[in-house]
Amino acid sequence: MLPLDKASMSRIYFLTQQYYLQQLREQQIYASFFVKSRKKQRMNEYQTYHIFQELSVLLDHADRLVLRPFNLSTIQYNALLLLDVENGRRLTDLSERLMCERSTVTRLMDYLEGEGLIQRAADPEDRRSQRVTLTPAGVARRDQAQAALEEAIQQRFHALSQDEIENLLEMHQRLRRTLRTEIERATKEVTSKVNKAL
Repeated sequence: MLPLDKASMSRIYFLTQQYYLQQLREQQIYASFFVKSRKKQRMNEYQTYHIFQELSVLLDHADRLVLRPFNLSTIQYNALLLLDVENGRRLTDLSERLMCERSTVTRLMDYLEGEGLIQRAADPEDRRSQRVTLTPAGVARRDQAQAALEEAIQQRFHALSQDEIENLLEMHQRLRRTLRTEIERATKEVTSKVNKAL
């Protein structure tokens, strides 16, 4: 192998330097693109989350407008849906299903009882607890409100095709599972901290 002259060595050094500089630029461009992509993804997730929030607020407001003629709020209506005439539910069960404090459920039952829609009685399995059941007037009010709300829901979903509704339902179920897991984990952590503090 012949020895390289200074010009050849300089040429090789220059090409090697250019190669590594090009590699470095490509890595920087990739890193920049990756960071921008992650930022864009986070922004898209953030915007999507707020769209869901806004949609939830709009749906709740629309439901309240439908339920207003029946003198029911959305949580009052949801409580009536959970109850029946025969077996009923305990207040603790209603609190868990409605995801609200026991004191809130108590005030809720006070209102519904004042409207003649529910009745409370001692739980035969636990005299320290109360079991809530619907009255005939409660059944009638619930059924009337449910019919009106179902009609409104059908009108809202006219804007979507059947495929879009099915895709929306599938996404909703996945998100709901994720949220329920998050809530259960957070609830256990809070309960654990409270128990340790006692």
